[in-house]
Amino acid sequence: MTDQIKIRRRPDGSIDTAYHMQQGRIARSRAATGAASGAAAGAASGLAHKGRGPFALLAALLVLLPVFGGRA
Repeated sequence: MTDQIKIRRRPDGSIDTAYHMQQGRIARSRAATGAASGAAAGAASGLAHKGRGPFALLAALLVLLPVFGGRA
């Protein structure tokens, strides 16, 4: 890991693990959301521009529906 972050500490001098775990969850959530939306946008634009028709676009969106919070 090349990024250097300031380590947040609690008043007793120990590392504030709760804070750092929360920051990790936030970063992973943002990365996953960005990857999912980028994949969906790429799939949708690729299918629409290649002339594969609306059925293929609909099929791709239905496959990605669980990723965006739809019921599986």
